[in-house]
Amino acid sequence: MRIVSLSILEKLSLGYLKDLERRKNEGATFYEETQDGFLSQFYCKGMESLDQTFTKLPTEILNYTKINNAIENTIVFGDLSGLKALNIPIGKRGNKTSKHSKRKESSPAKLTFSNLIGSDLTNGFENFKRVNRAEVYQMEDLYRSIEFVINKKTQSINDFKFITLRRNLLSMLNVPIKKEPLQFNVIYWQNLIIIAYDWQSEPNDSMDNIINNESNADRNTLFLRLLQYSGFKFEELLTSNDNGMESSKRTNYITKNIKKEKENIQTTIRKAKEPTEVESDVDMDLSKLECADLMAKSISKCYSSENEDNKKNIIAEEEEKKIKEEHEDNETTAFYTLINHEVNDIPVHFTAEIDACKIPMKSGTSNYVELKTHNVLPSGDVKIKATSKLQKKLLSTYCQNKLIGCQDVVIGFRTSDFRLASIKSYDNNELSNIINNDPVFLTHTCALNGAKIFKWYKLLITWIENHNSKVTKDHSASEPLIYSLKFKRAEELIDSYLEFFPIEDKEAQVIFDQSVPLWFQEFTNKQRREMKS
Repeated sequence: MRIVSLSILEKLSLGYLKDLERRKNEGATFYEETQDGFLSQFYCKGMESLDQTFTKLPTEILNYTKINNAIENTIVFGDLSGLKALNIPIGKRGNKTSKHSKRKESSPAKLTFSNLIGSDLTNGFENFKRVNRAEVYQMEDLYRSIEFVINKKTQSINDFKFITLRRNLLSMLNVPIKKEPLQFNVIYWQNLIIIAYDWQSEPNDSMDNIINNESNADRNTLFLRLLQYSGFKFEELLTSNDNGMESSKRTNYITKNIKKEKENIQTTIRKAKEPTEVESDVDMDLSKLECADLMAKSISKCYSSENEDNKKNIIAEEEEKKIKEEHEDNETTAFYTLINHEVNDIPVHFTAEIDACKIPMKSGTSNYVELKTHNVLPSGDVKIKATSKLQKKLLSTYCQNKLIGCQDVVIGFRTSDFRLASIKSYDNNELSNIINNDPVFLTHTCALNGAKIFKWYKLLITWIENHNSKVTKDHSASEPLIYSLKFKRAEELIDSYLEFFPIEDKEAQVIFDQSVPLWFQEFTNKQRREMKS
């Protein structure tokens, strides 16, 4: 099947699929390139699977904290210090506690919803620095995670098929919900299917080109930035990332780098006292030369004293303290998980950022919580349109959670001036019931709920894997084959479609090298060779 049209969603009902399988069992034949032909051959695998999304449920196989500071960005696998704990109670128990239960002293204090209502979600916006799209869609961390689990022998290269980011999978799931044009680079290489979002195909984002809160920035652009920032601020209000304890791995990492920087400073001081060496050292960083010059002058004054060594130690300690303070001020952490699930027995691996957790310092997808913001629902005639937007957000959030097996979401409803008006928590069962009772309509006759969207997901994964099998049949696995997967709007929405477009060899190699770093190419090629030997 060359394209997948949104019209196929009308056939992803249990009744139609049952009838299709009945006709197939009775001997009916279907041309594979038609919708019915594809569904009968690749989608219907026995009645027990028609409503089953995953043949293997989402499983966390690795988690890590990503630390960004003045020295470098690094990943600490198995570290929970970046996992932020909720400061509010959620779930049916809410603020209630059993009279027999005793709160653990190490647990962080819980706020109540009322403590947060009225909070200004723009506070600190002037210091907001938006992450550029290249960083948002980078896949380096995903490749590092795969390398880690393979080296640890918990997975082999043969366990992988689809590899991507959750945000990419969610974009595919959201095609019928948001109906916006999008484009992916689909890379077939070494028996892998790599889904990379082609963010460079998007129009230039004006939000990438303005500096914080410039007076000449477009009002709409600033409003979009405020929307984005309000989400970050809401997360900040609801979470704490220290949880009353500190990860030893993270502490050791920072201490190690402070020690390294201290040694560098002491080396710089020695070089600063030897002008001939400093002048010939072309690799010496100018800022360090200036720093070294100042410190050398300070040290020269100390030589008149009998306590020369003590003075040098004091300077080194002060510099160490300064570096540590800079780290604490500028360091940011984020927590990620590497998930594996299977669709029609096709393995899918992806990384996902985790907003928060219910129980501090505890991993596991059932403990993770998604955080969202949305405008408050207005009254009057505009409420219907606003409710429709909320339903789309709830459906998309349901999908986002189900991809990894996360059960909970907390939504902060904000006023037009970005004040927090109310907070509501939902579990995925509640979201499913809300959407079933008030579904999102693709057309007047085609309603979307969680079950329908995940039938769509199952179809897409199967369709891409089938396309991979066909086009790589006579192609060397070691040579990348790249297609552009585009969603195109048609005049009639229901006729809009996803389609593959081949990319020429020269351009394909450029895309491949940009999407798959050289070190991972070499690592994967080595793994494949070892599997054959």
